[in-house]
Amino acid sequence: MKANMQRLRQTINTLMITLVFPSLLSLFSFTPGPGTKAPGLALIQKQVKVENAFQMVKIDGDISVVLTNEPVGRLMVEGKERDVNRIRFTVKNNKLIIDAQRKTSFDALTIYLPATGLQAILVNGDTDISSAGIIKVDDLHISLNGLSSVRVTTTGKLSFDTPYEYELLWGSLLMEK
Repeated sequence: MKANMQRLRQTINTLMITLVFPSLLSLFSFTPGPGTKAPGLALIQKQVKVENAFQMVKIDGDISVVLTNEPVGRLMVEGKERDVNRIRFTVKNNKLIIDAQRKTSFDALTIYLPATGLQAILVNGDTDISSAGIIKVDDLHISLNGLSSVRVTTTGKLSFDTPYEYELLWGSLLMEK
């Protein structure tokens, strides 16, 4: 009887090692194939056309902004499909209002914003503002309300204000031969 119990225990151990372990290994090493992503999680770029002229931009939400020299009236938004489709754009009194507070994930959301003719940017949220190349503006004022980083290269004047103390690091454009 004791020998039978020992044989049964060895058989169960052998089955566990030969059947369960490979099954668990294959389950945890599974990667979905193409076309099996959940809807709304794909990274997309969406072009937004703004019909009315604007000289000021107000941004509400935690996003990245890249200033460009592209023609006025065309913005590009890049991020998860679900987040991109939740952003609202409105123009009132020459002010473009970008509402990105409906963003649901912590993934990056970037707006490529034409800087031509822009005079002021007001940011309410944690924002990273940068430039794609050297931006051609005469005078641009940026108001920061949140934890922000600004790395902008411009041919014109750039000024800032914020309700919090902040560290300002100025750099100059160096050209190598």
